Amino acid sequence: MPKRKSDSLLPDNKRRATDQQNFELYCQPSAALQTLLGSYLDDLKDARFDKVICNAQRGFTDLLSSMLAVLDLRALAYGQSMQVDKGLQDARLMIAYAPFKAAGYLRAGALYSQRSQQTEAMRVYKQGLKTIPKEETSERGLLEERYTQAQALRDRRVDFIKALPFDLVSAIITLLPKNTLYQALDVSSTWRHHVLQHSQLWSQLTLTQQRDMGLAYLPLVGQHVQTLELSSLGHGQCEEVFTAVINGMCRKLDFLHLSSSRINDYNRCLMALSQARNTLARLEIVLPKESPPFPLAAVLSTCNNLQRLYYAHYTAVATAATLGVVSTASTCPSLLDMELSFARIDTGALRKLLPCCPKLRRLSIDFCDITAIGAVRDCCPELAAFGFNRCIPMDEPQKGAVFSSTAIYQPRGIRHLAVSSLQGPEYDDLLPLLSENASALESLCFRFPCSSTPEEERIWRKLTDVTAFSNLRQLETNFSNHFGPMAGQLISRCPSLECLSIYFADYIGTDVSQAISGLSSLQLLHLSCVHGVQEDALLQMFQVLATYSSLHTLQLGEWEFKITGALLQAIANISSLKVIELSELDADRTAFQTFAQTLERRSSVHSIILGFLDCVSDDAIRHISSIQSLRRLALYDLENVTEDGLSYVYRNPRILLLAETLK
Repeated sequence: MPKRKSDSLLPDNKRRATDQQNFELYCQPSAALQTLLGSYLDDLKDARFDKVICNAQRGFTDLLSSMLAVLDLRALAYGQSMQVDKGLQDARLMIAYAPFKAAGYLRAGALYSQRSQQTEAMRVYKQGLKTIPKEETSERGLLEERYTQAQALRDRRVDFIKALPFDLVSAIITLLPKNTLYQALDVSSTWRHHVLQHSQLWSQLTLTQQRDMGLAYLPLVGQHVQTLELSSLGHGQCEEVFTAVINGMCRKLDFLHLSSSRINDYNRCLMALSQARNTLARLEIVLPKESPPFPLAAVLSTCNNLQRLYYAHYTAVATAATLGVVSTASTCPSLLDMELSFARIDTGALRKLLPCCPKLRRLSIDFCDITAIGAVRDCCPELAAFGFNRCIPMDEPQKGAVFSSTAIYQPRGIRHLAVSSLQGPEYDDLLPLLSENASALESLCFRFPCSSTPEEERIWRKLTDVTAFSNLRQLETNFSNHFGPMAGQLISRCPSLECLSIYFADYIGTDVSQAISGLSSLQLLHLSCVHGVQEDALLQMFQVLATYSSLHTLQLGEWEFKITGALLQAIANISSLKVIELSELDADRTAFQTFAQTLERRSSVHSIILGFLDCVSDDAIRHISSIQSLRRLALYDLENVTEDGLSYVYRNPRILLLAETLK
């Protein structure tokens, strides 16, 4: 019998395999695979390598099938929970792991069909047919079947525009955003007909650099456009719009707004304005700093029916040359409202421009010399509202009264005047304007000088002593300590005053307080940025106002002194108040709680606004929320109000609560 070979004569690999008793694994199996991997390790130790390889291959196949099944289940669950995008991600993983199996393609196609994307489903099925071998007849047959079904569904789509009643289609179309409407115009002639039939959808069109889709459709929808806004467009885009208007595609254009759009050559713009001259009633132009000045005179001579003009070029100086040559023949008799804002407006340019607008009812000019007031007085005989270096605060009823057709039959004179801060001798031109229109003025907005000289004080005292503003309903002003007596005298000369707003006051003394007390028709009182008061006079003022039944709105804010409990109680006793707004006031917490208790017992207030008040606590909110008449409560930045305080408001269903940044 032959001798057994020594172990030392065995090959190295055989010796290492038989001698090694422990095997190091770099990936630890899960608990579910511990038993299976244990048998593999036993075979390794017994040197049955072929068996290990065969079993591992079979196990890998089983694991891949299990992984595909798990991915398929999760993709199905995503689809059923309307998370189709996540389901498609799992379907793509199935295709990546097993590109020669139909499961991934079938799942992706089913998800696309769920979203009615039959074309995408057909594409996925076709991809599977190209990839899976022809020998896999059963899987290919299933893909072909699903491809046919998706194709049939795609060809069987229902056009809801044709199927639904007209009124229901109209309701759907009116809810669509502009970009979707643009896309609907390209679907079919039927869709285009329905979309274009709703002219109100296209009456206002805004074109911006970010949303330039409308430029391509302007020739199609321009026939319905009445308001056209161009915002931040480039020169080429502006040229496209002007070309459409020149070609008569915007025959109903009533309002054109150009904002920060670059226009290098105004010839095309003027041609467009000429084409729309019979319908254009409002024109607003806000030029960027790099644009050349707009030939304003050419606009006035071109647009026959222009009623409102707003022109702002904040870096340009308005001179007769930059505004264009103005002749008396270049008049615009229809223009009623004009606002001009430049870095500076030359008075000489105004004297040439204003005669072209003989029917102006409202004029606002910014950054003008005081001599411009004389030009306005000479050239605008029918002016009813004038803003000098500031805008004119006017509500809709006031605008209607100024621009109505019956306004020409009312007595002449400026009824609404707003003037920015002036100094020194500049008031020599303003005072005649005030005295001439004193009986006609309905609203006045201006501030007294910041500093004073004996001569200025004498001039103002003479004006307030002599002039009576018998028709003035609204006054907005601010004054320094020197002009407190004159401010009180001015207020006392306005017996019909309904709205008084003092936005800044160094000191409210006895003169002002007594003057306010005499306003029996006062409905709104606004006092803010008050640095100091004569407390006894102010207390007496609120006590007198409590005896009137007219005051319904009180707004107090940014007082630089501590408001006493007596003042708060006097305010709470004004039973006619419907709106109370308090902000940035310093008061004792106990005093404010007593104020809230008084409101709870006596007040008929409908709306309360409280902001930046450390004195408001949860207990105060509890009393306020118990006011029977309260319907609206706004709370802003109240450090000492918590959710516990708000819970009192939540229990009152009659109160609408607006609350921000509470503790």
